[in-house]
Amino acid sequence: MVVYVLHLLYFMSMYRIQLLLFLFLSSSSLKSQTWQEYSDSIYKIMQSGDWKDAYNIIDETDELLDVQDFVIDTTYADYLYRKGVLLNSIEKNDSASFENILNAEKIWKKSKIKNNRKLMFIYYWLANTQFYLKQYN
Repeated sequence: MVVYVLHLLYFMSMYRIQLLLFLFLSSSSLKSQTWQEYSDSIYKIMQSGDWKDAYNIIDETDELLDVQDFVIDTTYADYLYRKGVLLNSIEKNDSASFENILNAEKIWKKSKIKNNRKLMFIYYWLANTQFYLKQYN
């Protein structure tokens, strides 16, 4: 009988541990975001006109890119474009802006899906950045 009670207590404690572990892991995964969601947030905030808030999310997105697996695709190109535009507009970091936008262009040019509207925006910012660099350097 004592052995039966000990087994029962053991299984109940294991069940509780598993339940707590499950609850902890599920709650933490609900709060975490992917870098794509941060990139989409940057876009939405930029659309609302608050570019400084969008700029503040860049570091968090870059940190997620360091730890999450990602594919170099058009979604990543869109993030690079947004990051480049913000670096140019807020930080006035023209060389980093130019590099990000140029990388976005390369990805879009290699893509099977052609989006001329995106390329038009990319070319605008590349020209704008190059004009600024030649004018002030």
